[in-house]
Formats: sequence, C-alpha cells, structure tokens
Amino acid sequence: MQDRVSLSDHVVDVPLFPETLGRVPPKIPSPCRFSHGAEEAVVGVTVYGTYVVIRVTRTNNHREFWGKGNQLFVDAEDFPTLAATGLHSEKELNQMKTITGRTVAEITELGQPGRLSSAGFMNHNEDIVSVLRADNRLVAALGLTHPQLAMPLFHVWNAIRAQGRAGRLGMVNHLKYNRKNVFVRSGFTMGWQESLFADRIRATSYFLIWRSVRDAERAFLREKYKRITPSQMRELTRNLSHIATSEMLPYFIMRYGFYEGDTEWRTNPIAISFIFNLRSLQEIESAFPGKLSRILGKQLSSPIWPPLNRYQEMRKAWQAHFGIDPRQLA
Repeated sequence: MQDRVSLSDHVVDVPLFPETLGRVPPKIPSPCRFSHGAEEAVVGVTVYGTYVVIRVTRTNNHREFWGKGNQLFVDAEDFPTLAATGLHSEKELNQMKTITGRTVAEITELGQPGRLSSAGFMNHNEDIVSVLRADNRLVAALGLTHPQLAMPLFHVWNAIRAQGRAGRLGMVNHLKYNRKNVFVRSGFTMGWQESLFADRIRATSYFLIWRSVRDAERAFLREKYKRITPSQMRELTRNLSHIATSEMLPYFIMRYGFYEGDTEWRTNPIAISFIFNLRSLQEIESAFPGKLSRILGKQLSSPIWPPLNRYQEMRKAWQAHFGIDPRQLA
C-alpha cells in the first residue's frame, strides 16, 4: 500500500517502511510532512544500502505505556511561557517552587549522582533551576526553541519504534536529516530508569547518535581554535558531533526544556543543532564565538560509548560490501 507524500509543488507516491525503495534516493526532503501536513516522515538508508521512508509522526497518544505517548505535550501549568513561545521566562524560573508537583529542592536532590540514577541528572554543584536557566540561554542564543530541538530526537525515537514494530530493529543504518547523514545505534538498558519529574516516564533504552564532521568543518574549527591542543580539538569535535541519550530526553526537552546537567548523559542543545543541521557550524560559532570548547565540556565518558569505537570498522565493512563510503552518500 502506498501513501501520497504531498509537498508544496508536487506529489510523490512512496511506500512507507518496512517497504524499501531500492538504491535510488526518493526525491523528497527529509524530514518532510505529508497527508496535508498531518504526518511526518524521514528518509533512511538500510544496512543493505536501500532507501526507506519512515513515518515518524509525533502524536499525543494517551494509551502509550509509561507516559511516552504525549510527544507534543508541554508542561504549561508550571511553564506557561514555555508552552506559549517555546522558551522559558527567566522571571518564571526564578520564582519556581514546584515542577510536576515536586518541589525544586526535591528534584535537585533526586537528580544528584547516586539517587534516582547512578550517573545523576545533574552534578553536585547544580540545581534544577540553574540548569534550566543556563540551557534556555543557550537555546535562545542559537535562535531556536526547545520544541525545535526535541523534534529530531522524537523522530529518531519514532524511527527506532517503527523498526521494532516491524520486527526489523537495527535495519536502518542512518537517517537523512536536513541533508546530513545521521547515524543511530540503540540498545536496551538492564531494567528501567525512573524520571526525575513526577510524569510517569521511564527509560528502557539508549541511543548513540552522531554524524561525521566534514573536512571543511574541521578546517573551520582549526582556524577558530588555534590555541587548543590536538587532544582538546578531538574532544571538541567529538562532543559537537556525538550524543549519548535515551528516549526520556526528548520528552524532558519538550515538556520542561531540560537537557540534563553536567553528566555523562547530557544531551547538549549545541550538539543537537549541529548533528541534525538545525544550525550550521558557522552559525553556532557566531552565537558562541571562541567558547565552544568550554561550553561543550569534557570528553564523553559514558560506558555505552565503547561500541562506537568500532565505527571505523563498520564504515570499512560498508564500503567493502557496497563499494561506497557511507560518508559520501548525498
């Protein structure tokens, strides 16, 4: 069965995943909207080198388990300005006493390492309001909103779910997103992670999300950050282009504007904007001139990252099988 993907100037008939399209890329943008804007889709490339179009529509389905159906929900009761504009009001944040019925002090205490999470949702020197305020300023400086940054993560999560429902988890090697190749690997945790907020959300899986840094982008960084060491440059490019996160984070970002604090699982808004090409590297640097190395923080240390060290081997295997380097796919 085929769905009609309606674009602004023409109509294209494409079969949706799990059907494949062969090795010729579909002539549609990714992401795109169809069915008169009611549905969302992304283009993916499978491990076999074929193209697929995956429905990734964000919905408010109240029947989903563990609070995960409400992908368009914003906590308007606690953050009315966030719900209205996509960004927090600092005045509201400074006056914040409770979030989802939990006091600010309780959330800060539960978010420390060793409490709800061994890694913590923030470090010992942070509190929930200061983390929300700092990231709200980062997002505003990028000229983006929290819902705009949550959207690509929801698309990744929904693409993973689509593969799982079809019994083909891991079939898609990477997604085409705003003209970039975004690689995604996912896995299940041992048990689940409870939410920091009283929202019933639980995390049961993790994502590794990254894209290659182009030679021109590396040259740009070398020009702008001449005084940092080679080790610091590797750290900067890695933290700019890699994210370790869970399905909990797009909900946190959408509902509360929360990306986690200075922890292993922090989902930095700058990295989201770079990986999914919401902002070019030049635009990001212009927003934070000379500050990216400091803002992006320390080298990722999450224990789930070692599998990503095999990326070079996976890339070589792809190239040997299909005769093309996946980084060259347009």
